[in-house]
Amino acid sequence: MPVHAVPKPNSSDLQLITNHSAGPFSLNSMIPHNTHATYPLDNLHLLSEVLLSLYTQDLHNPILYKSDVAEAYCLMLMHLAWQVKQAVCIDGELHIDRCGVFGGRKSGNYSITFHSLVCWVACEIKGLLHLQVYSEDFYSLNKADNFTFYPPYKKHLLMNQCHLLCLWDELEIPHKEKKQVSDTPLVIIGIEVDPNHLTFTLPAASRDLLLSEIAKFWCTFEATEVDYLGMIISENQIKMDPAKLEGIKNWPSPTTVKQVRSFLGFGNFYRKFIGHYADITRPLNDLTKKDLMWN
Repeated sequence: MPVHAVPKPNSSDLQLITNHSAGPFSLNSMIPHNTHATYPLDNLHLLSEVLLSLYTQDLHNPILYKSDVAEAYCLMLMHLAWQVKQAVCIDGELHIDRCGVFGGRKSGNYSITFHSLVCWVACEIKGLLHLQVYSEDFYSLNKADNFTFYPPYKKHLLMNQCHLLCLWDELEIPHKEKKQVSDTPLVIIGIEVDPNHLTFTLPAASRDLLLSEIAKFWCTFEATEVDYLGMIISENQIKMDPAKLEGIKNWPSPTTVKQVRSFLGFGNFYRKFIGHYADITRPLNDLTKKDLMWN
């Protein structure tokens, strides 16, 4: 199965993608569509109902908080019978991916199911009322003056957010400090939510990007070529984006195995445009071997 490293949205980090749809006998093709349950991808209307309810109870100046689980997909162990199907070939050796991956048809299902169960425990057993979850993003609100000290981060957090992190610690669910935020207003699932004015708006940067993309879309009716997903598509051919080529040309020389893998992951996206790609990149792949000593 092909493995790629692609940029994360709104981040400078890379995200590992395993293409379970590649090939005529792909893993995703083994999962019938009629057994693939769907989940709502936007549950902000539930948050709006909570805000309206609390507004009538005269809750003054509430603060929203959002907590994100770290590496949620990659730490969820798969069934043994499925693990053997997730073999990935690297440098001629097969490696078994024992956990979930980005790129599987059911990945979203088991992630949402697990975190929904965690949310239920938080609400029904730990008493964290009004807590909601979207995939692995948990969010709710708290009184403005209700803070408590959270020892692992050595800082004060909103009390309900602190209790949620303590539950994650109890369940050994990993999390990172930079992904635990609170503010009013706060961006949740790409929408800026203001609990005091009861408004849901598109952030300015997202609004400008949307208007820009709409303008570009209208221009494509007369255009002879279109920039799409890092490629230039014209009537008779598909070619690499020159801007992305400049990025590859000016890529700093890697000095660690992680940096080599990042470069290879970015380059793999364009491998179909490069003849004898495997032969060209073999020296770089050799640099990622465990028994190689770096100078």
